[in-house]
Amino acid sequence: PLSREAFSFDCMFTATHSSNASLVYTKLTVINLTPLFLSGLIAIIWAIISVVRRRTFFIRDKESRTGFIASVVISAFLFHPVIMRVNFSMFSCVTLGNESYLVQDSSIECWTAEHKNWAIGVALPGIIFWGAGIPLLAAIFMSSSRTRLSDPEIVAK
Repeated sequence: PLSREAFSFDCMFTATHSSNASLVYTKLTVINLTPLFLSGLIAIIWAIISVVRRRTFFIRDKESRTGFIASVVISAFLFHPVIMRVNFSMFSCVTLGNESYLVQDSSIECWTAEHKNWAIGVALPGIIFWGAGIPLLAAIFMSSSRTRLSDPEIVAK
């Protein structure tokens, strides 16, 4: 089936997981950690570019630092919808008979101890951090730079 994601985590993890529940929880964890790993990878790439171009570490190189920030912001905005959809899906349950099951995977019963741990322990912090924290940081940055928003360096960031 067609996917809204650039690549499918389901295909990556299906062979290594014995149960659908562990696949759902693994996917939740990986999706929430992907931007952090991606930011690290972007930092390594910009460090290499900086050293090759200027023979200096990218933290000291203003152009590379700006490129790094722009790359992280772009990747965060690209991953944001996927992260939010996966996190919110942990709270999307449907009632069948007397039981409530996860819409994403009907083999997972909602609000059991395991589901509650993952929903409250991983999905909720993910919603707060990625859903509110990152946009709030962007707003704070823009607010602190509001007098210089037309400055090319700020526009690049």
